Amino acid sequence: MVLAGGTGAAVVIFQQNSFVSSFGYSLHPFCSVFQAELFAILQALLWVLHSPTASFCSLFSDSQSALQALQNRNSTNYLIFSIQRLYVLLLCHHKFVHFCWIPSHSGIAGNELADLYAKFSALSFLPPVFSRIPLSYFKHSFRQASLFSWTSSWLSLSPHSLIKAYFPTLVFPHYALPSSSYKLTQFLTGHGPFQSYFFRIKLSSDALCDCGSGASQDVSHVLFSCPKFSIQRQPLLVAVLHHPLPWPPSLSSFFQFPSLTSSFLSVFHSIKL
Repeated sequence: MVLAGGTGAAVVIFQQNSFVSSFGYSLHPFCSVFQAELFAILQALLWVLHSPTASFCSLFSDSQSALQALQNRNSTNYLIFSIQRLYVLLLCHHKFVHFCWIPSHSGIAGNELADLYAKFSALSFLPPVFSRIPLSYFKHSFRQASLFSWTSSWLSLSPHSLIKAYFPTLVFPHYALPSSSYKLTQFLTGHGPFQSYFFRIKLSSDALCDCGSGASQDVSHVLFSCPKFSIQRQPLLVAVLHHPLPWPPSLSSFFQFPSLTSSFLSVFHSIKL
């Protein structure tokens, strides 16, 4: 059981429907529920091994995932491997254990007691008896650190950055986008064959579009108003009016609706600059 500040596991022993004893264990706070369930199973088997009277036993657990994991003979999990090895040792000592799944929180006395003792152990200030932090914890920590770094970089971007017009808040653009291409990058950043970009990097004497409208040739002009691309623009115009949204729409709307995303990708791929 995992609670705020701690993780606990417990074993409750019954013989002939009579309570015999119970054992609670404090685990490292970063240990998972899965580890706690496996640790309890391991301790129960150790009790069977050292008990002079236990020969035919039933081990009840409400963790279906733990019981299923024990069937994997190729597992590299430390606890699973330890349980499997101990189970073979029990067989060598002519001790037989039958594993049974029971539903949790269903009023089964032994299971309710085990949950109670696990809770007490999780909240206790005893030093942990098991401290093998799971790989999932490190994956989560690295992911959080990565997101923090990404957030810091995102917030440092200029509010006038074109990419922020597409994604005003920090979301996960890589979930909304297909596999990237150089042309997609050009339309998301404005760093492409646009006169406004050439003018900014001093490769052109002006930023005007050659369509004769007198407008600056940037991404918004190409997508929404340049008469040279009125035919290519039609699928996007139909999709925008279908929602309905004003024309021209905000760039951020392209990734709020799947149909707009599809139309946007289709249009910019068909535009030849």
